[in-house]
Amino acid sequence: MLKIQTIGRKNTKERMILLYGEAEGSKRYNQYIEKQRNKKVNKTNGSQRAVTLENLTNKWGKKFGRRFFNQYKETQKYAGSSLEYFI
Repeated sequence: MLKIQTIGRKNTKERMILLYGEAEGSKRYNQYIEKQRNKKVNKTNGSQRAVTLENLTNKWGKKFGRRFFNQYKETQKYAGSSLEYFI
């Protein structure tokens, strides 16, 4: 048990083997590596979450997307240049 505590909290192959045994530790480590690899491949730098007219119309349709975008612009105008917003 002492050896596990000295390794730290990083997901290394050695730590997984110590925690789960040779076969299960190797299996879990390989699953972890594959999951991390998929995260890096699927990363789009948050562009799908950006508040743009295009993203909002794709999500909500033309009418509501434009309405939400205009509300967002007004909120940003108020937030970015108003002293009351910061108080």
